[in-house]
Amino acid sequence: MMWDYEIGLDCRGYAGQALLFSRGSGDVPARASRIGLDTEFVIQESPGFRKVPVSQTKAGDWIRLAPSGGRDYDVIVRSSSLRSIDGPVLVLAGKSVPRAFADDGWPPGSTPNVRVLEVDGSWGGAGVERRIWIHNERSGRWGHWNERGELQFGRGPCAHDLDGVYRPRREP
Repeated sequence: MMWDYEIGLDCRGYAGQALLFSRGSGDVPARASRIGLDTEFVIQESPGFRKVPVSQTKAGDWIRLAPSGGRDYDVIVRSSSLRSIDGPVLVLAGKSVPRAFADDGWPPGSTPNVRVLEVDGSWGGAGVERRIWIHNERSGRWGHWNERGELQFGRGPCAHDLDGVYRPRREP
């Protein structure tokens, strides 16, 4: 549809609509005012939302990446899980996460965990996609697969700093 009608959908608009539908009923979205969100979806300034630690991220949370080059980025969390790596690699969606990434910050001989986040967003020219981000909660490092399918690591997801994980204040 985006290509046929030349309709764009920015990341904040997509994340905002996904957030409303995730808290609605059936195919009817929640009203933004019911969950304390303004209609511009400026999540970081909304008194109806609070930041939660990455370790507590759950489906339906909003992640905002800090501006890089003047541009921020927003996604909605599809799923969040903690995965143990007890072998040489962890395979996610057919892609390998090296044990060295997971081991960083863990005592020798332990079984490290990695937080796996599936996020949905509108990715510019790529359109709406689901992507996988990984987070080592001990070292604070992030990993993601770029457009070429290469695993990249950094201090934040997608070469951005993390502004925060946001959730409506009324929700646990």
